[in-house]
Amino acid sequence: MNLASLAALAATGSVDNGRQLYQSACLQCHGALRPNISPMLAADNPARIREAINPLSLMSTLSYLSNEDLLDIASYIARPGSNDTDRLFDWAEQQGFPDALGKSANATQEYGGYRYRYYPSARLFLGTRNGEVVMLGEGSTVPALLGTMRQYLRQMPPGR
Repeated sequence: MNLASLAALAATGSVDNGRQLYQSACLQCHGALRPNISPMLAADNPARIREAINPLSLMSTLSYLSNEDLLDIASYIARPGSNDTDRLFDWAEQQGFPDALGKSANATQEYGGYRYRYYPSARLFLGTRNGEVVMLGEGSTVPALLGTMRQYLRQMPPGR
């Protein structure tokens, strides 16, 4: 993957994974995210991170980070207060599947390791756990696997 295609995919990164990567690989030198500090220049721009890693000897130790890792870090930098589950649910309600789901009257909740929302008009629960997206219809006892979180994040438009 070249730098141009890396930049085009920035909005598809995982904020949750990016947060973990930033804390383990970037925080020690760059500190917590604040406006007007150098990491903010990389918001939704993984190519900028790759460019900084390659020529700078201090950051060259991070060359092990994959392009997907850089996508995730860039997405986290752009949305540090967000999380993948809420991003997915908001997108699904507004643009992804609004006719099928409708709008949830409930905030995202947690139970048994799942983060979920209930959609009364569709009479189903949409949830995530361990990087998977699941659905549970009323009366069902076993959630149906819909795919991975990463698959759905890649369907979202830039800036989500």
